[in-house]
Parts: sequence; structure tokens; C-alpha cells
Amino acid sequence: GISRVCSGNGSEAFCRDSDDFLAAVHSGNMTEVREYVSKNPKEWEKTVDEEGRGPMVYALQLKQLKVLKYFVEKGVDIEAPIDNNGNTAFLYAVGKGFKKGVNFLLKKGSNMKKRNKANNGALALACVEGQLNMVKKLVGMGFDVNEAH
Repeated sequence: GISRVCSGNGSEAFCRDSDDFLAAVHSGNMTEVREYVSKNPKEWEKTVDEEGRGPMVYALQLKQLKVLKYFVEKGVDIEAPIDNNGNTAFLYAVGKGFKKGVNFLLKKGSNMKKRNKANNGALALACVEGQLNMVKKLVGMGFDVNEAH
């Protein structure tokens, strides 16, 4: 669930708004997402739930391509870890089988060779998460199956 993580001014209103923001990201409500980002230009990227998942995780989790594109347009660092496991947006999208998200992130120059804290790369994550179509896509892109660990 979404917890009350109060960054910025720490007011109760901000906390409630941050809960609504992550819910809007999750559901793909672009009106609410844009409104929150414009009201909180410095804080929106730092909004997280109790597991350290921020707006990028929420966008990728339910394959919200419009939200993902908007966040990248707003300057989000696509190489930064987006969860407590050290997954980048690309790794997270691969693990979720979010093909359109993966394609978009690659077009934006995402480093497809990065690994997370457990030293898992994209192919290993696709295997562990049971994303057969993603495994096929990555192997087709030249990923070496002998490097998946």
C-alpha cells in the first residue's frame, strides 16, 4: 500500500496529496499526475511508499506508458535506482514484462547492461520473473544467455 511519507514541508495536506499522487500514477490519471508535479516540482520524484517505491515504480508496475513518458519529459534520471533493490527503470520494466516501456527507455538511451544490488541484469530478471517474451526479446537483442545469473 501507499504510506504517509511526508517530504517537503511535512504538512498533513502534503502527505495526503502524496498518497493521491502515487495512486494517480498507478491508475494513469494524467490530470492528477500533472497537477501534483506542477505543485511540487522539487518533491514529486522523492515521494515514496513504505517499501521505497516511488513514482517510477508505480508507473512501470501497471505499465503506464503515458506517465512514464511524462516523467522522462520532466527530467527523471532513467539510470537512477528506483527501488530498494537497486533496479533502474529499464530493469524494472524488463521484470514486469513492460515491452513498450522497455522500448521507450531504450530509445531514451537507457543502459541495458546495468545490474541491480543483487548483481542481476536484465536477462536474469526476465528469467526470474517468468517473462518469457522479454527473455526472447533480450536474446534477440544480443543478450548472452550464459551471462544470466
